[in-house]
Amino acid sequence: MQFFLRAALVAATLAAPAAAQAPVAGEGYYVANTDIRTDTCSDTVATASFLDGSYLAYDGWTLDHLSAGGLVLQRITSFPVFGFASFVTLSEDGATAYLGESSYGVIHEVDLATGATSVLATVPGNYALTLDRTPGFAYVVSNIFDADFGAGVLLSPNEVQRIDLATGVMELVASFSGYSGPLTVNEFGDLYVAQLTDALAFPLPPNTTRVLLFEDADLDSGTVLGAVDGTVIIDQRDNLSSMAYDVGNDQLFIAETNTGPSAGDTVVWRLDPSGSIQEEVLRTASFAGELELLDTGAGTKLGPYQPPFTALRITGSDCFSAVPFRVRAEIRGLRPTNTFSGPSPGQSGTATFSLTGGVPNGFASLWLGRSSSFSSVDLITDLGGFFPIALRASAANYVRRFPITPLDPNGTTSFSYFQDVSIEGFAMGQWIVYDSSLEPVTSSNFRLNRTQF
Repeated sequence: MQFFLRAALVAATLAAPAAAQAPVAGEGYYVANTDIRTDTCSDTVATASFLDGSYLAYDGWTLDHLSAGGLVLQRITSFPVFGFASFVTLSEDGATAYLGESSYGVIHEVDLATGATSVLATVPGNYALTLDRTPGFAYVVSNIFDADFGAGVLLSPNEVQRIDLATGVMELVASFSGYSGPLTVNEFGDLYVAQLTDALAFPLPPNTTRVLLFEDADLDSGTVLGAVDGTVIIDQRDNLSSMAYDVGNDQLFIAETNTGPSAGDTVVWRLDPSGSIQEEVLRTASFAGELELLDTGAGTKLGPYQPPFTALRITGSDCFSAVPFRVRAEIRGLRPTNTFSGPSPGQSGTATFSLTGGVPNGFASLWLGRSSSFSSVDLITDLGGFFPIALRASAANYVRRFPITPLDPNGTTSFSYFQDVSIEGFAMGQWIVYDSSLEPVTSSNFRLNRTQF
């Protein structure tokens, strides 16, 4: 986090709520593993997370490994001189951390197993670093300016450099006006870079931030690119603090800060690769950023109503309210719930599969398969929509598929039938859920046709 963002944080949070508030999930999502700390707060901490929920925290003095609940597990290294923390980025194998600080512009390389620390490069005014798709390389964005909480003078343009992580050798690949913002890379090696206005005001004026897309081939051309060489894919947004590209699923997440009615909220949006907003993922009444995708490799996507196998982590803080706090949270898809009710064991009678939490005014179809075809893990299946569908048996083993029926405004429906005792426990039911345009979106959990299961 650079100085101008801290100044924006000051201006935006002076009118913020007086107590810590948990982030609010968008429709089809839920917030998990929220950790709100009111005993400590600093807007100079940069973090990076591991899949188990633990994370690295760099405060300019030390690099610590913390539990998901914020307890220090290990002090990895410390520094003799304070530097204002810009970022922490983990290597692909999670063995190395790259730490940026903008006081002196040093980028440190830290071996997490030994704590051994070395200077990788010096980039004055560094703001963020993202790994390139080409192994062994990364991009760092920076600029230098003099700011005084309300007025600032840019001393250098917004520059993007590619760093060889083995040697520290840098190559300037892009330069354009404005304050530095977040950057990320897609699966093709194309680079998304936020361009913030160079207006001399804090917080930055609304609707003045855009995102440029530079293609991989142009970045490799040897020519220093300008803003005119990029494609504007997002325009007229408020200040952006962070971006994360979901490489495996071809979607982009952005954190828009200093926004909303109070000009102090942060909103996380999901976008398609072209920059079209799909929906609001999360909203929080504080400055927030450091978006990180946590993908378990199950094969599902992060999105509304999806199984919660993939998460987006966000970190926020409000250090100027009556009760300063720092919050970390995960956002996951809120999968629709399937329940079964029926006759008592060993009896015949009316049985019902019920769906709740589906797409409001969407559609659903109940699929039944033999319980003997049950899979111990979800089988990821393409049913023709944007999202892959998680089934608990192969699609061919769902021998009965009932007609698609509408869901009510709460996203609920049910299917009832007479169940003879002879079929008790022999069927497995799972709902396939569709949106209002009949595109398959997700599946529910599965249930056997037995009351006590």
